Amino acid sequence: MVKKRTYLDSSVLRAAFKGDDYSHKSAMEVIDDPERQLLVSQAVWLEVMPKPIYERQEKESKFYDNVFEASECLAWDIELLDHAAHIAKEHGIAAMDAIHVAYALGAHAAELVTKEQPSKPMFRVKDITIRSISVKVATSSAETLLLQLEQSLLDPQTRTPETAASLLADDFVEFSASGQRHARADVLALLQSAPPQRIEASDFQVRFLTPQAALLTYVTVKNGSAASRCLRSSLWRQRDKNWQLAFHQGTPCAQSELE
Repeated sequence: MVKKRTYLDSSVLRAAFKGDDYSHKSAMEVIDDPERQLLVSQAVWLEVMPKPIYERQEKESKFYDNVFEASECLAWDIELLDHAAHIAKEHGIAAMDAIHVAYALGAHAAELVTKEQPSKPMFRVKDITIRSISVKVATSSAETLLLQLEQSLLDPQTRTPETAASLLADDFVEFSASGQRHARADVLALLQSAPPQRIEASDFQVRFLTPQAALLTYVTVKNGSAASRCLRSSLWRQRDKNWQLAFHQGTPCAQSELE
C-alpha cells in the first residue's frame, strides 16, 4: 500500500499535545492514521522543541520526539530556503509558513496539514493541497458550499463589495459586535471604504434548520488581537437554488468563555 505523504507544520504538533478538544482530536487523527507517511522538518523541530527542552517539560518534548521518530524528517537546505523566499514574495506569505510550504513541495507531499485558518495567506498556494484541522469537515455538499461562502466573506482577498453584493439577501440584517444594526446597503458601503482586516476564524459548525435554511456558527479574531474575539452566527437561506446570507450577528466574548 502506498501511503499518503503528509507534511505536518508545527501548529499540528502543538494542537496534538495541548490543543482544545476538537483540534487535539483532529491532529491525532492525522498523526495516528496508518495510511499516511508523515513528513516533518528541521523547521518544525526549531519551532516546537527548544522551549520544552529549556523549560524541562519532559512530557511535551517526549511527545514531539515520538512524532519525529515516526516521521520522515527533512533537513535544512539552502535551495529550499531560496524556494521559500520565492513563495513568500509571490503569495505574500509569512516566512515560516513559506518554509513549510517549500518543504512540503520539495518532498512531493500530497498535502500539507496545518492548524492555520483557510483565510491565512498560505492557502493562496495552489501547487499543493493545504488542509486545516481547525475547520470542521463538511458532511454534505451543501455544508461544504456554505463553509466556502462564509469564508469568502472573511478572506480579505475575496471580501469585496462585489462578493458581498452577490451573497447578501436584499433584506439582510447584521447586528455587529459593536452593537450597531446594519442593513445590506450599510455593509456594502463599509466595504467600499474600510481597510482590509485579517480575520482568523475557527470552530465552524453548520446546523440545517430546514433543507433550505442553515445556521452557521464560529469564532473570529481580527488582526491577531485576542481582545477582538467574537462569537459569530450566520443564517443562510436558499432561494432559486442559490444560498444567500439573511442575518449575521457578532457577540464579543472573553477567551475564558470558550474554554
